[in-house]
Amino acid sequence: LPTPCNASVFPATVVQDGNIVARAVPATVTAVETLSTEGGDWPLVATRGTVQQVMDYLSKANVFAIDLTLLESRMSDKSLFVEVVDLLDARGIYCREIWRHALMH
Repeated sequence: LPTPCNASVFPATVVQDGNIVARAVPATVTAVETLSTEGGDWPLVATRGTVQQVMDYLSKANVFAIDLTLLESRMSDKSLFVEVVDLLDARGIYCREIWRHALMH
């Protein structure tokens, strides 16, 4: 979408022999100029947040209830890796997908 807006999305539809046999619920999407990592959306914070935002989230979150593997693609960032590992280690949590990046650093 070229500008920020709310837009209706045509629902996915399954047609067999010219007849509609299934249709998803219509939805509305919101297009924004810049994604915000404010507000605690873990998938967005994990993949696009600053190191500080990630660490703030993890320090308050029940790390057993969130998907830590969302951080895996960011573990090439040594400063983030070290902070995440220190926090997980302090809580006695092992996440193979995070720790496998240890040899990189």
